[in-house]
Amino acid sequence: MRRFSEKSNNIIQGLMDYLTETGEERLLPEVRDELDYLSKESAKAEEIQVESTVFLSPGQKKIIQKFINSHLGQSLPVVNKINKAILGGFSIKVGDWYLDTSIKYQLKNIRHLLLR
Repeated sequence: MRRFSEKSNNIIQGLMDYLTETGEERLLPEVRDELDYLSKESAKAEEIQVESTVFLSPGQKKIIQKFINSHLGQSLPVVNKINKAILGGFSIKVGDWYLDTSIKYQLKNIRHLLLR
């Protein structure tokens, strides 16, 4: 049986508490299936794609690569692509997993909140 870190256990416990508090425990099998799917899809990835407005330094690439690879349990190369349209920040894509910290994305979220 795989042992999880304390941080993972805290996240899982937080999810369980949230689903219990909202009366949505029935969603647990669906959440488990989705997490399994995302894990398997990330395992199929061949690279860590990073979009930014400027090229990353070798040190920045190394930090991202070390962090992502430690969570995936595999060794993937970082591919840096320039995208001036994101205005600043960066996005990371590994398989179907995606993290967007770009200014464009943040402005889109602010706009959405203001137009509610």
